[in-house]
Amino acid sequence: MKLIIKTYFLLLFLTVNSLASDDYHNFELNNNYSKEIVKNFTNPKTLGYYKLKILGFNIYDIKLIAENNSDQKSYRKKFAINILYKRNFTKKELVEASIEEIKRINLIDSKKEKLYTNYLEKIFVDVIKGDIKTAFVDDSGLKLYYNSELISNISDHEFAIHFADIWLSEKAKYKTMQKKLLGYE
Repeated sequence: MKLIIKTYFLLLFLTVNSLASDDYHNFELNNNYSKEIVKNFTNPKTLGYYKLKILGFNIYDIKLIAENNSDQKSYRKKFAINILYKRNFTKKELVEASIEEIKRINLIDSKKEKLYTNYLEKIFVDVIKGDIKTAFVDDSGLKLYYNSELISNISDHEFAIHFADIWLSEKAKYKTMQKKLLGYE
């Protein structure tokens, strides 16, 4: 009986959350880039865009941004992953999901797992529907912006690439998202 009640309230929460008004700016086609994009790129270009839905529920909208003169093969030198959250997530949920994917894709050892977990705990905060996070990656590592404010800087390029691999690797969990972000579809 308790399981039925918990399931009912979870479904009710998800339904109410998904029916809430969607007053976001046009994230997909918005070429008026946020201040962190303008600050880190001379001439930004959106390479690809994807709306992640799981079981019909909107999770987030994501886009990959690089310099306008780059192509899909050279984006990894300097790029940003911009995420507009469509639901609430706790810091703990984000850390656990991210480390699980990093481990699955990159087969890191336990020492790196601990280091990367510490990085993720440093850079993540709870997010609510409508929040935007931008991960800017270049040779110096990763800068993470939360609602256009710099909240962390990790000077570890390998970590930055492993983090971006969650969405961009050929081993990414959501193949269609990976291809659309890279502009292959």
